[in-house]
Amino acid sequence: SPLIIIQILIIYFAGELVWKEREAGLDKISDTMPVSEWALFVGKFLGLALIIVVWLGFLLLAGIIIPVTMSYDNIEVGVLLKALFGFQLTNYLLFALLVLVVHVLVNQKYLGHLVILIVYLAMVFAAKIGIEHNLLIYASDPGWSYTDMRGFEPYLWPWLWFKFYWAGWSILLAEGARLFWVRSM
Repeated sequence: SPLIIIQILIIYFAGELVWKEREAGLDKISDTMPVSEWALFVGKFLGLALIIVVWLGFLLLAGIIIPVTMSYDNIEVGVLLKALFGFQLTNYLLFALLVLVVHVLVNQKYLGHLVILIVYLAMVFAAKIGIEHNLLIYASDPGWSYTDMRGFEPYLWPWLWFKFYWAGWSILLAEGARLFWVRSM
């Protein structure tokens, strides 16, 4: 995605979500609550997902306001909604889950930031290092585009199958993060 700022913000906020109790010294209290690690992990993931939805809402507003200010009168809000809250939101949520998993597994805030930046760069430049198949690059897909005549149709089903594949791997990664979640004693 050309909007690399969203990935950078996901990396930053995921680190903050995972480490906020520990840095404030409240982990001794919050980790003694009788809740499962799933509740903690999913709660942090849903918080990050809400942040992503708000950012995409701002992008939607920009996608409507900018053409209006340029006197463009054929704004297709439905296409914007499908592209942002369908295709892009799925990619960002898969990436957010990966970032949370890396932060949990590394168990060091700034080292986690560094590791996930390296992983992100490896994902972006995978073709340059010889990994080209979409089944080997996390959250990748065959791509999509929109035309007025066909809409998203020839690209939708292959894209969906790849996202189901990566959602399955994401669930396995989340289970690994749950198993390695650090709680205070």
